[in-house]
Formats: sequence, structure tokens, C-alpha cells
Amino acid sequence: PCTNCVAVTSTVQRLADIARYAQPHTSYKYLSHEQLRELLRDRNMTINYWKLQVSFFQYRLLFNDYSHFMMAVATDDVPRLRQLINQAQKSCTSVSKIVGLGEEAIAGNYHVRGYSEHDHAMSLLALRL
Repeated sequence: PCTNCVAVTSTVQRLADIARYAQPHTSYKYLSHEQLRELLRDRNMTINYWKLQVSFFQYRLLFNDYSHFMMAVATDDVPRLRQLINQAQKSCTSVSKIVGLGEEAIAGNYHVRGYSEHDHAMSLLALRL
């Protein structure tokens, strides 16, 4: 073979190697269609993995909120729990916010407005007098 043929053969061989395998940071314009599809498939798998991780994390947080809420309901140590839940439902409050308000009520920092039996009895007495 002549020298021109050898030079072209080496160039063609280098281009064929690039077509089969490209370095990770090769510009997209030098990648073949199949390499671009493979890169896109890898990126989609990575995105789906992280979406699943975020979804699982959100589920765990929500599960913790519900378990705290159920514990507060079961122990009945939150003052005026029924009024707190009714008000939260009216204002479309999340479960985590309801749990936070319940913890504040237990600590004595949050007082749910409402009327107790004593308040009803006093108002009836005032009405009758």
C-alpha cells in the first residue's frame, strides 16, 4: 500500500474506534445515534432512580407524621384534640402541621379555642339568670 492509503487507513481506524466507543466527556456532536441513545438511557435510569429515592423519602416522612398523629389520638393527651382536628380540616392543614400543633398543645404553647362543658354550663346559668 502507498503512504496515502496507510494515512487514510489509520484515520479511518481511529474514526471507527470513536464510533464504537467514545470517551465519557465527548461532545454530543461527535457521538453516533446509538451512543446518544445509550447516553439518554443511562440518564433516564439515573433520573428514575432519584425520583424513586425522593418518593420513598416522602413516604417515610408522611408515614412518620401519620404514626405520630395516631399515637396522639390513641393516648388522648392532646387537649381539645377534636377541636384541633376540626379546625385543621377547615383550613386544609397537612398532617405534619396537625402533629406540630398537637405537640405545641401538649407543651402548653398552643391553646385550641373552644368551649368545654364548664363553659356551656356557665353560659346556660348566665342565660337563665
